Amino acid sequence: MADLEVKRLEAEEAEEKKPDEAAALTAAAPAAVLKLAAKGSDVLKLFVPEMRAIAHVHFMQAELKGKKAARGTQLQDLIAKHPTILPLATAEAERNAARENPPSNPTQQAD
Repeated sequence: MADLEVKRLEAEEAEEKKPDEAAALTAAAPAAVLKLAAKGSDVLKLFVPEMRAIAHVHFMQAELKGKKAARGTQLQDLIAKHPTILPLATAEAERNAARENPPSNPTQQAD
């Protein structure tokens, strides 16, 4: 009987953590997309949380399973099946980054 109660409590805790985890993945996705582009689309040059963020946000909350190499293969398969998603996500992340960090203008305007 106690085992059932422990399992129920663990399940409740896991459910409570899901929104926090989803928010963290959503927040990490733009930087992960930009890093992937900078690394020449080599998914194995990403950390696992970055792979998870991209899969979660851009591939309908897909969950990657296994060790890093397996997760990389799964993410690469998703990218291959949906080739337009990542370029659009990269462009959006670049636009948002440019808005957040506008370049300084060293030239002065003439009167």
